[in-house]
Amino acid sequence: MKTKYQTESQEVPRIAKELETYLQERVVKMLFRQKDTNPWDVIIDCQKTEKCEKLMAKYKSEGFDFGPMPSEDICVREGQEVEVKFRDNLTFSDADSLRFIYNSNLDTARRQVVIKPREFYAQKGLWFFRGFAQYWTNVNKDYMPKVITVKDNRAMLCELPVKLPKPPPQDPVPNIKAPIRMDSEGVLNDETLQKISHQLMDEWEHLSKYLNVGASHVNAIKRQNVNSDPDKLVFDVLQHWYKTAGRAENKAKTLSNALKKCGRHDLAKDLDDRDEQYQRIKLQQAEEKRLLDAFKFISQTSNSVIDEWKDVVRSLGVSDADVVAIEHDYSRSLKEQCYQGLLKWHNQAGHQGTLKKLIRVIKKCKHNQIGDSLASKYDIRL
Repeated sequence: MKTKYQTESQEVPRIAKELETYLQERVVKMLFRQKDTNPWDVIIDCQKTEKCEKLMAKYKSEGFDFGPMPSEDICVREGQEVEVKFRDNLTFSDADSLRFIYNSNLDTARRQVVIKPREFYAQKGLWFFRGFAQYWTNVNKDYMPKVITVKDNRAMLCELPVKLPKPPPQDPVPNIKAPIRMDSEGVLNDETLQKISHQLMDEWEHLSKYLNVGASHVNAIKRQNVNSDPDKLVFDVLQHWYKTAGRAENKAKTLSNALKKCGRHDLAKDLDDRDEQYQRIKLQQAEEKRLLDAFKFISQTSNSVIDEWKDVVRSLGVSDADVVAIEHDYSRSLKEQCYQGLLKWHNQAGHQGTLKKLIRVIKKCKHNQIGDSLASKYDIRL
């Protein structure tokens, strides 16, 4: 190093140090580029100011043409370590920060990484996730470039605002509903509720009130059926009511009354007719079950009826030919002959063959004890 002749000797070390600093110092810009097709994929770089324009064009050709403008000019030294981290609602996908060593002769600063939001449901009022990329370096007492702030022996060189577009809103995921067991033999089965749902118009909201389905539940079902058929919405409301109604409640009667209150007397009458038919069949089935049970009881316990079964079934209306056929087919068991004779009467009489009629005939045939036992067992008033 050459100096002027008049330079004092004590100035030489200072001049040498400033020259060394100048030779190591580089004026750079910090770059933060995001990919057009996927803004979550970014390139972070630090390059000399004179090379930035050309480098930005190169990144654009590679599809990274989105992101904040390059930083202001910043002075850094060869070999200086820079740490990049985020403030606000952004972060790196696999780390809290990244570091690089600046070297103007090597491509050591470039990093291609993926970023993500810290809180996906934060910043609801914005169409993007917002954050700030901060570039930090260690404080050096011998060399301190212009910085924004100093904290915990760290100096922030610059801060770049970053926007990450939010993905388009998705349809709400329907809640997983517990399966509803509906009596397929009853009047209120899936088919009946679907038929009512299809025929209801705007009355369904009034119907839900008369069925005591809360507004919060109705609104929840509406959210679950945003893009569904309107019939599906009404059907879900009726299913919810069916599921939450009391077990002892006459649900068919409750639904019929609610339909009448909202002006759908036609649907209420159809439901009442179907329920009346169902109740009639149910009673007939119960009567048949009791009758068959009585046949077994008689043929197993009443020796008097077993011994005189032919007289009893003839009194019930079974023909002599049928009696002879039964006697021939079941010749090995008198009890079985008795049971089959009673069963033959039941098959011939149909719904006219009631338990009350059987008990009267048995008592008429002078088998009062078994007749009274049957009347008491099945609570029959003669």
